[in-house]
Amino acid sequence: MHGELLSLACRVMLLAVSATFLVAGVVVYSRARDRVWNRIYAVHALSAGVWIFCNYLIESGHTPAESGMWLRIAHPLSALVVCTAVDLAWVFPEKMSPAPRLHRVILYSLAALFGSVGLSPDLYKSLTLSHGLVVIDYGWPFVAFGVFVTAVLGYSDYVFFGKVMHLKGLQRVQVIYILAGMLVGQVFAIAAIIVIPLVLHDTTASHWGAGAYAFMVLGMAYAIAKYQIVKPKAALLRAASYLVALSGAGVVLVFGVLVAEPFLTEQGVPVLISYLACGLATGVVTIPGFNAVRKRLERLGTRPNDPAPDEQYAPEAMLRTLDVQRVLEYVCDLGMARLRPTRMCVMLVNTQTPDLLTRAFRDAERPGADAPWLEALPADHVLVRTAAARRAVVNKDDVFRFFSLQQAQVMVEVMTELQLQLLSPLLWEGDLVGLICLGEKASGEMYEETDLDLLASMSPQVSLAVRNAQLYDEMARTREFSENILREMESGVIAVSAAGSILLYNAAAARILGLEPETVVGAHLSALPPGIGRCFLRALEGPVLGTSDQFDISRPDGSKVPVTCSASNWGAQTPDRGAGAVAVIHDLTLVQELEREREESERLATIRFLAAGMAHEIRNPLVAIRTFAELLPAHWEDEEFRNDFMVTAQGEIDRIVGLVSALLMLSKPANAVNKEIRVDEVCETAVRAMSAQAESRGVRLELEVAPLSLSPRGDAHRLHQALINLIGNAVDAEPAGGRVRLTASEAGNGRAPGVLLSVFNPGSYIPPEQAAEIFQPFYSQKANGTGLGLAICQTIIEEHDGTLEVRSGEGAGTEFIIHLPVSEFSEAKEG
Repeated sequence: MHGELLSLACRVMLLAVSATFLVAGVVVYSRARDRVWNRIYAVHALSAGVWIFCNYLIESGHTPAESGMWLRIAHPLSALVVCTAVDLAWVFPEKMSPAPRLHRVILYSLAALFGSVGLSPDLYKSLTLSHGLVVIDYGWPFVAFGVFVTAVLGYSDYVFFGKVMHLKGLQRVQVIYILAGMLVGQVFAIAAIIVIPLVLHDTTASHWGAGAYAFMVLGMAYAIAKYQIVKPKAALLRAASYLVALSGAGVVLVFGVLVAEPFLTEQGVPVLISYLACGLATGVVTIPGFNAVRKRLERLGTRPNDPAPDEQYAPEAMLRTLDVQRVLEYVCDLGMARLRPTRMCVMLVNTQTPDLLTRAFRDAERPGADAPWLEALPADHVLVRTAAARRAVVNKDDVFRFFSLQQAQVMVEVMTELQLQLLSPLLWEGDLVGLICLGEKASGEMYEETDLDLLASMSPQVSLAVRNAQLYDEMARTREFSENILREMESGVIAVSAAGSILLYNAAAARILGLEPETVVGAHLSALPPGIGRCFLRALEGPVLGTSDQFDISRPDGSKVPVTCSASNWGAQTPDRGAGAVAVIHDLTLVQELEREREESERLATIRFLAAGMAHEIRNPLVAIRTFAELLPAHWEDEEFRNDFMVTAQGEIDRIVGLVSALLMLSKPANAVNKEIRVDEVCETAVRAMSAQAESRGVRLELEVAPLSLSPRGDAHRLHQALINLIGNAVDAEPAGGRVRLTASEAGNGRAPGVLLSVFNPGSYIPPEQAAEIFQPFYSQKANGTGLGLAICQTIIEEHDGTLEVRSGEGAGTEFIIHLPVSEFSEAKEG
């Protein structure tokens, strides 16, 4: 009966282990089908599962022949199991491709050779079924097979042990888990399956040894497929915590069953309630006991200089720092102290380019280094793009778990070349603004889950602190830039609050007003010159956009300064919302001086121009008079010569008199006469005066005067002279049989209110290049013209605040248009 129960328990265990191996193989393979070690492990776990199932069939055989058949089949499967363990040891966890082909051919050839011992008739001497248990007496082939299995598993242990020696970080921890599982599983399996049957000739525990192989398979599965691997030390502490807690629970349970339950029963408490009380007491002791023991063991396992596991870093100092460089230095110091990497740097996006530049770094291997090992990363770098897309900590050890094989190979190669182990993106409003880069741990250990959580929680705080510092820096630079502009600008700037307190007073304002800033800033605007104070008051009470006023101010030293002041409202009309006004003041001293110099220069240029023209025009008559005067003594007796001399001299003198009269009219002061002009009467007298000249040249004069309700003010005689000149030029330019038309009407078509006078003749044409010159003095196309007529006309019209323009087209005739405004001209004269 005891043997049958043991056989049943063994069969249940074998089925459970077989199913576990099959599930583990499928799960690990589905995690990453393109990884070579995932594929090898899948074969290893599936073959181990089938091998364990064969052990179940051996134990479940109804006859010795049936159990012997499954025993022979199990040997090649067990050979495949141990060979796939070696194949996995060759590649895991750092190789991307299978082991060399020759090595694998030799390995699996040996597996086929030694696995074939299952076909040997001498595999076992006898196989019997006794009380539900299979008892086997092995022969010499099994001895050879046992040596092969032990040697192959020992070789795989040797390979993994060598990797433990040279690998670091997570890879080292992964190999430790596999090696630990292999050693535990191999010790039990080899002892139960090989050593005990050969030495003691007892196979009762063989199938339990096969079940012990679960340590090896599950250790491999944990190392390959687990995303967050616990350090072996922490796992041991946790296991010890469970063991202590369960031991305490066992003690409580035994006490309850042996002591408390009989006592409660004697007191009349129902048995069910007694058992519930014992169970509740066990749970109350187990859970708090486990937590207390775990924390105690973790503290004991922590080095004296390590931070406590539950200690949290304080970001307040970092967030209070408003200097970007100090924030980054603080981050590096914190990271080096808490995470203990070999090196660390913080990179930020450059302001000019999208590339990332190292702004702060620490290097435990080169404490005095002036330059970081990683200075820059372009924006399109694979690590930058990956960090921005993943938006979480990138661990080089986890790359093969989260990325495709092709991408993972590139990233691991790049991170190894750059000596990087961790990348944590700094994000702000969804955009990548920087990276925290860490090398391997200085101790060679892996970064634990708590380390990754610390880095992940620290990154948003760093992003916020960096952004705050950047905004403060931008604000400081903007303020400095504004202050530099205010300090260096030539215009004075004054700002006042809604209450009239002076808030801003730049150096230019002090220079213009002659008031020191110490006596002005903070004072009431009444401390400013009256004109500027009035501008401020008007701006504070009026619209946002102010107007510009020009006036003179008196400095404290008594000097007068011409200024223009433009004041505007720059806020709400309530003091609590920061309302106020700002004024810009310009010193017009230099402007007025330049204006005077310009007017003087123009006046001198006009004088030179008129002098040159007059000299030219007067010299010709004088030359003629001088010539006759020189010849007069010799021809005094010649009466005809004397008559010609008198006529010529008189004509040239009249010409000089005409030039002088024209100049007098050109230079007659404006505003000499300010009376209302009857435009219709002026037009009629001008046409009447020119009718004889027009008739002599065969030209018809026409007059068209519309009803006029407006009358300009000025000098009717000078306006008459202007019309005479224009009509005379038109008559001279019009061929015989032509016509000249003078029209008068009120202004329209967008012009200012006034009167329009037009002198038109269809038979002449003024080219554009001449139209720009005809109003210049002494410019004339006539043989005997002085070139002063149109200049006089323009001067007269400008005296009346009017305009004179010419329009001429080839074949369309020429028209001179006079516009005489009414309202502006009249108001100016009356004022």
